[in-house]
Amino acid sequence: MKLNLDLKSLKEVLDAMNAKKVFIQLPDGLKIKSQEIDYALKKFSPIFSLDPIYGACDLQENYHNLCGADVTIHFGHNEFCKPSKKTIFWPCYYDITAPELNDIKNKLIKKFKGKKIILTYSIQYKKIVDELIKIKEIKFIKGNINKTIKEPGQILGCNASTIPFDEKLDAIVYLGDGYFHPSAIRESIDVFRLFPFRNIEKINLNLQEKKRKDMLKYIIKDKTNFGIFITRKEGQKSLENAYKVKELLEQNNKSVMLLWGDNLSNDKIIGQGFEVIVNTACPRIVDDYQNYKPILIVNPKHIFSAFK
Repeated sequence: MKLNLDLKSLKEVLDAMNAKKVFIQLPDGLKIKSQEIDYALKKFSPIFSLDPIYGACDLQENYHNLCGADVTIHFGHNEFCKPSKKTIFWPCYYDITAPELNDIKNKLIKKFKGKKIILTYSIQYKKIVDELIKIKEIKFIKGNINKTIKEPGQILGCNASTIPFDEKLDAIVYLGDGYFHPSAIRESIDVFRLFPFRNIEKINLNLQEKKRKDMLKYIIKDKTNFGIFITRKEGQKSLENAYKVKELLEQNNKSVMLLWGDNLSNDKIIGQGFEVIVNTACPRIVDDYQNYKPILIVNPKHIFSAFK
């Protein structure tokens, strides 16, 4: 199994756009391919971002403008939001051999024969999923699509809404590496991970974490000093949401400051007297809550729940 960057097709797209200079965003897992990409795209004077890329929503269009690029190429993700500038989302898909595909099929049949399941995935595995759902021994349920996710059954680290829970599924099977994407699934249903060349494993979702989030609304009410983080990133920026939160907090006699930046970290907010930071950027930032102690970090939904 090999990830196909399809750089030949990308060059054709850039030529058609008459691009002279490109700005490139690579998620950490693709940075080992940076030399290969740089060599292939030399004629387009590539400039690479050194900052981390957390998902398709993580668009660095401010850098695009500052370096004078004609096009930003966002590798490893399909389109999540409509960029305001010329941004190309370049997902990159895995190619798989027939023996490798048969191995995965046999594992699925052995584990889920006669069962009703949905195959979810991160975008790199879409072409493999398209082949696997042809298995006749398993009843595959088609995933949903929505404004954010255009591929049925695809899930993001912040969004598992393409899973049709009303279908009374026997199980959810995630095809991909790591646990970040399937950890977005919060419902009580058996979730399995199938990573090629390994056995199917059941994932134990963190129910204790769910209980902690349920308790936040009671803790928040006792706090006084709030900061609201707003990111500059186009795919995550939510000024409207930030002002709604600010208005609600001030109606409940809380002290509120608006904070603006690219990324949120403890060293940027410590020492300013905040008891709570309301994060209006990527909702999964709050999963790193232990890195912000003693400051409490929450999402807008926790504020709306506490003061509804």
